[in-house]
Amino acid sequence: MELTPETSDTELVALSGEGEAIEETRRRLERLVNVLAKPRIHVAIDEDGAFARPAPEGHTAEYEIHVPKHPLGEPATGEQRSISARARIAILFHELGHVKYSDFSRFKERQARLSGPFRELFRTICNSAEDVAIERQMASEFSIGADFAVTNDAFRRLQDDMHRRYVELFFDADDEPLTYTVFEALTVLVQDSGFGRLDRQPAILDTSVDARCVHGEGRAALLEVLPEVRSMVEDVGSIPCGTRRVDRVFECFERIRPVLEDLPLVQLKRVQTREPRSFESETRDLGPAKRADDLADPDAGATVSVTTAVRETPTRDQSSLAAIDTLVDRLGTSDDDRQPPIEREARALLRTVRCDETPVEAVDVCEPDPGGQPPQRWFSAREAARALESDLRAQLRRLRRVSPDPGHRIGDIDPHRLVAASQGRSHVFRRRADGDDRDYSCLIVLDRSRSMFGDSIDAAEDATAQLVVALSSVGVDVSVLSLLSERPRLELPLGAQPRQYAQSIFSGRAQGGTPLSEAIAIGRDRLSQGSGSVPLMIVLTDGVPNNGEAYQRELDRCTFPVFGIYVTDTIKEHAAWFDRILYAEPSSVDRTLRDLARRLFRKPS
Repeated sequence: MELTPETSDTELVALSGEGEAIEETRRRLERLVNVLAKPRIHVAIDEDGAFARPAPEGHTAEYEIHVPKHPLGEPATGEQRSISARARIAILFHELGHVKYSDFSRFKERQARLSGPFRELFRTICNSAEDVAIERQMASEFSIGADFAVTNDAFRRLQDDMHRRYVELFFDADDEPLTYTVFEALTVLVQDSGFGRLDRQPAILDTSVDARCVHGEGRAALLEVLPEVRSMVEDVGSIPCGTRRVDRVFECFERIRPVLEDLPLVQLKRVQTREPRSFESETRDLGPAKRADDLADPDAGATVSVTTAVRETPTRDQSSLAAIDTLVDRLGTSDDDRQPPIEREARALLRTVRCDETPVEAVDVCEPDPGGQPPQRWFSAREAARALESDLRAQLRRLRRVSPDPGHRIGDIDPHRLVAASQGRSHVFRRRADGDDRDYSCLIVLDRSRSMFGDSIDAAEDATAQLVVALSSVGVDVSVLSLLSERPRLELPLGAQPRQYAQSIFSGRAQGGTPLSEAIAIGRDRLSQGSGSVPLMIVLTDGVPNNGEAYQRELDRCTFPVFGIYVTDTIKEHAAWFDRILYAEPSSVDRTLRDLARRLFRKPS
């Protein structure tokens, strides 16, 4: 992906390499849902859509629940991340409620009696009313009412945004106002009876709200059927039996159908609005439903508000509920609030690109490949790095080891200075000297200019991969930035899993010049973003910077050492370009880089 000053936040989220994070979220959701339900359930995360259905034949689970990757319709940014995470939780519980308590077989029986536009209208009203009842039941069992409210409000805002754009696109001030159809009005009235604070019901009945209110003959029909629909929603919200809920909706529908039959066909269709969710009742067949025992039974004269979440259930003790609530809270906030390394790095790079004080105009970013198979060269590099990894681990351990520091006037008596003590000298004590517990971060700049093509770039890639493997294995934050086609190219972000970027590191590509000044500018900024307090930069190149003056200015601004390894058969004068220079032939560049790494982490004598 190319980063320019015009790159948007949504584009950054789209490249975030979220596959691994999404899979971890899926596993956690699956663990959660199988704690809550007796039948084994498989959870899948789809690009869009949410539904529950029996698992395919031969699957170890009895049911599968699908939740959307992006519940709000597109990759979430900023505060939307938290809402998106809570929406996944709400959808999971919503679909689990359908698995446990809905009777879609009875729904299909009732729908089969209808024809024409009434099939879709019944489906929408029945599904919306069932959603209200299911969410109320699940909120009675678990502390999930607030998540349902946040999610439903988000869906309603999306629906309203779509409606607003529709009106802006097609409305002409000289024509009749674009208003809701009776279909859309009834759907919204039922949906907004459930959890959520965004209530659009008053606007539908307010004649001053042209874009939403139903006018003309549609309004008269709506007002006539509205009491019956509201009574049905109230009943369905407290009927514990899924079969009886469907029958109650069908009974209501049969009562209002004579009024609707006299309306123009357009009033019985969805025109301006979209469904707030992609739940499709017609595709479901979940088998026999359980009784929703926590719903109040109207036959017993009990009522419960559909906007409250009662925390009483005879089937779970309070400690179990508390544990489940804690897990829900973590799933709803933690994973999605953390930015993946590639997205975090891209945001930092974008700030550099947009900064007028840096020479960087654009940066290419390589995307991760979480499920891909690394090339064979990656495994060879990993094997070759074992000795370096072992050496670095030992050296870092020695650096961080506490050691005695002799020659002090106070402390513990130094047994090696007893003679000096008997002679009256005062500096005969020693203290414990703490080791170097600092963390390190390292940026490797790989020159992919035209002159490196062939053996040089292959050798440099092998050496880079070996150092990446060794450093990351001992806890050093490491990144790779290349120079390809006159442009910086992020091949491995700080904090990422190197294996996921192996294809980028071993691309074999080499073309263009050597814009080292841009690499130094980026490195100076990015190393400040790493987890290490001691930054290092190592440049593998075979030439000189495109712009020597600009490069020197950027180098002078660095507060950390920049080491250069020249991949060349001949030694030239490059002392001005780096704090320290090493030369290596292509056949020995990996050994040279490993030796440099050992020196960097060696404890001074």
